[in-house]
Amino acid sequence: LGIQAFEPILVEGKAIHLPPLACAAFNADFDGDQMA
Repeated sequence: LGIQAFEPILVEGKAIHLPPLACAAFNADFDGDQMA
């Protein structure tokens, strides 16, 4: 299965914070892409 779960933490603004160790699994490159 390809399931990942995180505990949400409220932050300021309209953004989500992604732990650095999870970036490779989501192919996150911080160039303005969106996650849904």
